[in-house]
Amino acid sequence: MTLIAAFKCSDGYVVCADSQETVGYRRVSRQKITPKKLGNFELAIGGSGDNGPLIDAVVHQIESKIESSADINKLPELRTLIHNELLNARKNDAQLYPRKYRDVRFVVCASSLSPPAVEVWHTAASQLIPVEEYCLVGWDEELYEHAARRLYSAGMPITQALLLGMYLLELAENTSNYVRGPTTVVVARDNGLWLEKADRVAALTERIKLFTAAVDRLVLACPDISMSDQEFAGKIKEFQETILQLRGDYLRSVAERIVSQGLESYQSPYPEIPPGMVLTAGSRPPMEMKGAVAALEPDHACLAHFVGGDERGGLFPVRWVSAKAFVREAPPQLEDVMLSVCGFSHRIFRLNYTALDPFVFHDIVIRDRKCEEARRCLARQCPLNRTTDGTIKKLAPASERKSTGILEVVQKLTSARHCGLFRDKPGEGGILVFNKERE
Repeated sequence: MTLIAAFKCSDGYVVCADSQETVGYRRVSRQKITPKKLGNFELAIGGSGDNGPLIDAVVHQIESKIESSADINKLPELRTLIHNELLNARKNDAQLYPRKYRDVRFVVCASSLSPPAVEVWHTAASQLIPVEEYCLVGWDEELYEHAARRLYSAGMPITQALLLGMYLLELAENTSNYVRGPTTVVVARDNGLWLEKADRVAALTERIKLFTAAVDRLVLACPDISMSDQEFAGKIKEFQETILQLRGDYLRSVAERIVSQGLESYQSPYPEIPPGMVLTAGSRPPMEMKGAVAALEPDHACLAHFVGGDERGGLFPVRWVSAKAFVREAPPQLEDVMLSVCGFSHRIFRLNYTALDPFVFHDIVIRDRKCEEARRCLARQCPLNRTTDGTIKKLAPASERKSTGILEVVQKLTSARHCGLFRDKPGEGGILVFNKERE
């Protein structure tokens, strides 16, 4: 059994399917939709049901028939051929199995090379029905019908249909034992069928997870009128900052991938970046720029070897570390949180205010000797810090905000430098994992 989701878009079609197949008592991974060139057509067929051998037999028979039918060149003719083969399979091959194993369904993506045209059909018995909006075929599709109906809109672009497909398959994987990734995605346009690369599908799935988590928290906050206007405004601001940070990070990641592949050889069936965006490729600055940013904090020797920047600032990495790694410096109430260490001051300057922070907040910018985090930074020892006492209390853990000694706690927490965290790859941010507490 599997789940297949197909969507009609303003600029083509998107078809997504999981890859789990049950063989006896074992579950194996198998790519279930693979585009093939057959005569004047490109074809991708995905099947769902409790009878894998029957599905394979039907697909094989259809593909063989197309290859041997040189006079079939147009999609209406192809549709008739597939209908006849489905009818033949129901009358013959399906009869070899018990009745409960005869019911199989298909989603068929077909593109004709000349003249260029594309269609996507789903089957009912031996009939091929055009996908006019969306359709779900497979395991307990009724469970996911509500989500599809709520999020789908007629004429949506391929980019959004891709994300909707990823969302539904992720939802199915979390609520069913019979749906598992990795997800296969085919984009169907009149210029052919495009099989999405596995790494791009994985990136889209991860993107959906992070954005959904941020939206879900806001959904619960919106109708909660017990929350003060000030607190709610803070939630809105937090949401906006998180979403913009996520979008910016993903945009940079996609742009870097496009440039690394080579702008001349890059191909995609849909736009991955905003129209008109200019991408440039050039050499990276040398890895060592001795003395480049030392003038910002003369007593910090590490800055004499910082990667990139100049006397006015630069892009500085951020390292996230579990508070347990700082057990000797951190108070007990911080042991379950992540602490962020600044690549400029090498001091703890931030806590994970949201669960997404360690995944999306990887660097800070200093321009003209002004830090973008200057007014919300815990490390007041830094010469660029402009954070007030009141802000420090707001940035502290909720359980400690009313404590009279919170300023002293923060002062102790941020007093030590952690230069050792930046000895390896000093220009890169991210999450560091320690297998045991630091000595």
